[in-house]
Amino acid sequence: GLELAHFCKACDPGKVIAIECTPSCVRKLRKLRAINNFSNLEIIGCAAGEKRGNLYLKEGPSSLSNQVTFHADKKESTRIPTLPLTEICSEQGLHDIDYLKINTEGSELNVLKGISTKINIKNMCISCHDFIDPSMRTYDEVKEWLSNYGYSYTRKEMDPRRFWDNYYLFASKK
Repeated sequence: GLELAHFCKACDPGKVIAIECTPSCVRKLRKLRAINNFSNLEIIGCAAGEKRGNLYLKEGPSSLSNQVTFHADKKESTRIPTLPLTEICSEQGLHDIDYLKINTEGSELNVLKGISTKINIKNMCISCHDFIDPSMRTYDEVKEWLSNYGYSYTRKEMDPRRFWDNYYLFASKK
């Protein structure tokens, strides 16, 4: 959500769709939309995943420490409805996407698996979270998925001061 205001301004009159699974973040995004009068912002409160169903969100002290799991922990997790990205796009009438940003705290590959060839995505930015915890490592698998689906990709130059930037992948359809 940090870049959302920039996207809304840069894409106006285009459409920006924010898919957010964290209920507190959905409320903040709605407030951001109202305060800034972003009429081109659609907020969808669900998770994007490989298939329709439910995931479970364990919220940490910051959004970086949130984790999506496939198993309920009634004390610590919230059930989140999940839809494949292709289905979400279909409901929005989208077939062509100029730019897709994925930042899902370790669920990047799960989101990518929910994309079918019915959706034409030209460019992507995928934030992998390998730097947080071994259980959140997706960087190598995401690179493999991108290659298998016809994308070329690059990454930022290594910067030890902003180590998280080292796990951003920028992809374009070949």
